[in-house]
Amino acid sequence: MDFGDFSKFEQNFLNGKLGVFADKYVRMRIVWTPEQLSDDFLKHIEDELVADIIYLQNFNDNRRPGFNPIRSMEWLSSRRGHTWVLNKATTKYNKDKDVARRGSPIAERVRFGDSGTKMFYDINFGLQGPNSHSRVTTEEYRNIDLNPWTIKHVNHELQTKHGTDLKTILYNLPLNSSLVDITDHWLGNYYYDENNPALIPLLKTFRSTFYYYVYKGKYYASAESLGEDRFTPDSQYYQYGFDLCVLNFHQQQGAVFDIKDFTEEERPLKIILNQLANEAGIDYHAVSPNNLGVNADHFFTTYQNYFNSKHIS
Repeated sequence: MDFGDFSKFEQNFLNGKLGVFADKYVRMRIVWTPEQLSDDFLKHIEDELVADIIYLQNFNDNRRPGFNPIRSMEWLSSRRGHTWVLNKATTKYNKDKDVARRGSPIAERVRFGDSGTKMFYDINFGLQGPNSHSRVTTEEYRNIDLNPWTIKHVNHELQTKHGTDLKTILYNLPLNSSLVDITDHWLGNYYYDENNPALIPLLKTFRSTFYYYVYKGKYYASAESLGEDRFTPDSQYYQYGFDLCVLNFHQQQGAVFDIKDFTEEERPLKIILNQLANEAGIDYHAVSPNNLGVNADHFFTTYQNYFNSKHIS
């Protein structure tokens, strides 16, 4: 069976499935090949068929007689289906390789600041607007002339959406003395170059929220790890916010920092926070305030590679 044997509606269905997947795929990877896109899309379809098999079997649209999503999606696993996907992936690569080579934004959304007040900020890269989870089109993405999460990009987002800038925010947020030392040092040594990665204070969420769970005094990374106990009144979940965040697009790395001392009882939480950061594709560092040194020099000496637009050897 060839692609042309499907009805026009089925062809649009398959084109739509691949198009939505490919648009996200192109933007969120540093480099990719048509073969990688093809293989990952087919694996995605396989997982989707397994997850939604009951829904798909019961799918019935009287407005589209003869439409069978299972038949359409299972065709993709055939030899001719593989060839069709690879050809489409190759066409997209030739069209959008400039976007693919641009690099991952690392995060698409950042919410930070003093939550519950006017000093709470929602900025993004490549999304349609505040509180939107919809991505801009690939063509719109191509036309963005800012590198994500640089000082220039963050200030543009803040000025456009909140009428302020990062320097003003850092001076006015209610930060503890250790964070003030760090942010003052950063403003004096990095803020002058708008191509440097922005230092983001009091990170609350990326596109997804950072949650952990507590049951009878013990920490858990997910509700699933609690099993049936997650349904009991003793099970509680909490949203976690990190003290500082830096996302270095130029080096394709990022980190979140907690400037605090963890107690012995909190060590399992520290492990969970490291796991949450790694799942988001960035590093986690817990820094004791006692190790900051005078004017936070030790902090920036230790973690300088995160804060410069170019690699420091």
